[in-house]
Amino acid sequence: MLPLPTVSPRQRAWYAFAGIWLLAALMLAVPISEEVINQPGPASNVFSFIVFSLAAFLPIIHDWVMPNWERRWIFFATTVTIAVFVFLLLIDLNHSSRYPYRYDEDYALFIFLLWGAGYFLSYWLTRSIPNPNAARQEHSLAGHAVATKDADEIVNEVAPVGRSRPSVWKYIWAWVVASSTSGVAMSLLYRILAPFLLAPSNFSTSYYWTIAPIAGGILSLVIWILVYSFFSTLRISKVVPWMWGLMGLGYLSAVGQASMTFDEFGYEMPGMILFSFLAAYLLTVLGFSRYFQARQRERY
Repeated sequence: MLPLPTVSPRQRAWYAFAGIWLLAALMLAVPISEEVINQPGPASNVFSFIVFSLAAFLPIIHDWVMPNWERRWIFFATTVTIAVFVFLLLIDLNHSSRYPYRYDEDYALFIFLLWGAGYFLSYWLTRSIPNPNAARQEHSLAGHAVATKDADEIVNEVAPVGRSRPSVWKYIWAWVVASSTSGVAMSLLYRILAPFLLAPSNFSTSYYWTIAPIAGGILSLVIWILVYSFFSTLRISKVVPWMWGLMGLGYLSAVGQASMTFDEFGYEMPGMILFSFLAAYLLTVLGFSRYFQARQRERY
């Protein structure tokens, strides 16, 4: 029988903090969509609520997806870097707005600092919270001693001499195949969606700029899972940190290209596009890691 996890004082504090943070997100969703994203409306309000709420739950999501990854600070630093970039880009976009009186830069700075403080507090409070799946994982592995062996040891037992570990070139080749295939597939997807969702009359307000990045992220996730399922000897734990870094740079480049496209046609880039690309980025990396944690845990 699995032992019941004990609830620590810090864990209770996080529960209280998460509840307060959700209430704050409800109250601030409308002002954020109007003053920061500069796109009032029900969809923008819901989106603002979700993004603001993530500050409390991102560390929990990270530990749920990657329970064995000890370097949580890499995820923390990546999230902060992206948040700073998004904030600075929002300021730049709204400074060039044709309606500057609708934008309160001090309020945007307040929201950014509040989100950062909430994220840091949640990160600190969850450092000692045990992974809820840990007991179940240990229980399931107790009767399967072979499964607890390191993947390198398993490969050394069954592979010929000289082929005990995959080479660096194999990691590079798998990355090239996955990134190039997903890039081509996403480009085709964007071309298919554009005629249905984009028109000269709604170029800057079309739902295309929300749907396309997220749909592309889902498609990219499927392709990356298929490719790395084919390259079955690679350690996923060595791939995920590179995904956080290089794929993040790729999405930042996509945001820059979208900004130049809007400038070329004389439109203002909606702030929601930034959050759509961020959602696609998190969906791809976290979904990829979680899939192999659940299906092929020995590759960690």
